[in-house]
Amino acid sequence: MRFSIIIPTYNRANLLSIALKSALNQSYEGSYEIIVVDDGSTDNTQEILKNWQKKELKLKIIFHEKNKGPAAARNTGIKNSKGEYLLFLDSDDELLPNTLKVFDEAIKKFPEGEVFIGRIIREDSKGRRKLAPVPVLTGDKMKDFLYFLKRKIPFSTGAFVVKRGIIEKILFPEESRLREDFFVYGYLICMCKCYALKDCVIIVKDHPLRLRKEYKLLLKRSIKPVELLFKSLPKEFHIYYSFALSREYLSIFRSLYLIKEYKQAIQYYHKAIKIYPKNIFLFSYFQKYLKSLFKIFI
Repeated sequence: MRFSIIIPTYNRANLLSIALKSALNQSYEGSYEIIVVDDGSTDNTQEILKNWQKKELKLKIIFHEKNKGPAAARNTGIKNSKGEYLLFLDSDDELLPNTLKVFDEAIKKFPEGEVFIGRIIREDSKGRRKLAPVPVLTGDKMKDFLYFLKRKIPFSTGAFVVKRGIIEKILFPEESRLREDFFVYGYLICMCKCYALKDCVIIVKDHPLRLRKEYKLLLKRSIKPVELLFKSLPKEFHIYYSFALSREYLSIFRSLYLIKEYKQAIQYYHKAIKIYPKNIFLFSYFQKYLKSLFKIFI
């Protein structure tokens, strides 16, 4: 079997059908399977999945008795997959009809490839769509890793396929509930033969219920994904640790700023600049820092 599409889901009954339809209605004519891992949903997700399973032979459903987080759900999918290449689709996103066909053609063209990264379409909460830049890989692992840390390589769940034998060895870090994919993306960029594709493969949708917008989870964000990544990488990549840590603190700062936790946000901004002072020249973050100060002192 060429592909396994792994879809973790948790309380997404109102969105799941769109993701499922996009996975089932692929123009690709080869063999593939769809594995949905329900991560202990408490809404009617299980009922919806059982109805889908009755009519779709490609669909395999696995239920977690309790919620373990997206990393654990993806790992369950990996362990139960049969495809040579795996694609991880979030249950609130949507594959384009030719996604698997695009990846299959790329695999045939570059059989030595281990990871293939497609282009993203971002859709905001009002349904407006915007093309992300085409991922650019130079082939220089140090340079590509730095581009990744600078967010210059758009990398998202659902936008790439990876050989199962590779992802089986690293898996997603289950101790992290947010940014657990950062570890995987960074590792793949550094350690695998990656190809970037010009074709769009997924619509990544923004909405109020996305995990990265949940207040309680945001307050628990940590630098753990960065630490895990660098522990897994050869020493030559460690020259970027301070920069990566600073950028992660800035990312936490931004998340806290957006939910108006200005005092905590400022603390993370200070940590980021102390570790890597040059990041003070990132204007968008500095502007939010000044606004945070203003909000506190007015």
